[in-house]
Amino acid sequence: MGESTSPESSRGRPFKKGKSGNPAGRPQGARNRATLAAEALLDGEAEALTRKAVALALEGDRFVLRMCLDRVLPPRRERYVNFNLPPMKSAEDSVHAMNAIADAVASGEITVGEAAEIGKFVESFVKVIEAAEFDQRLKQLEMERPDFLELREDAQRKVLEVEDAQRNDASFGSDRGVSVSNSQGCGDLERV
Repeated sequence: MGESTSPESSRGRPFKKGKSGNPAGRPQGARNRATLAAEALLDGEAEALTRKAVALALEGDRFVLRMCLDRVLPPRRERYVNFNLPPMKSAEDSVHAMNAIADAVASGEITVGEAAEIGKFVESFVKVIEAAEFDQRLKQLEMERPDFLELREDAQRKVLEVEDAQRNDASFGSDRGVSVSNSQGCGDLERV
């Protein structure tokens, strides 16, 4: 009865917290013993097992047939969608594209889910076109009016000044000359 049962010496935790018997960890590329044992058992038998599985599948064993088909043709996450999407060169062309998508859903060419995914593609395409057009218009304005850049910077500076003033007004009493006195246990506000 002279033994102490501290957490460090108990069976579940033979090492001190933060320390292990193998500080370097498991070597990279080290394989599980069970995997190595299974490979040793199947070594040289893979071809015979494959032939047997194919034979059982051909005899009509549904489980083995499904297993073989899953290996040969894994399930597709998406299918190819084959329908005519009108060319899109501007944001206005997206209307024709969305009409084509709606027609394809109505005729059963594509599913509603596929239409939603294609619609997202059209939407992102339109955003890219709009961003490029906006950038082009902005550059054109800057070229036509050299003072435009200066005016824009002045406007940004004024916006920052207004925001700073609003922030200063929001902080209670900091720029208004207001002090708080606590006479007779009441907080009275006085103008300074």
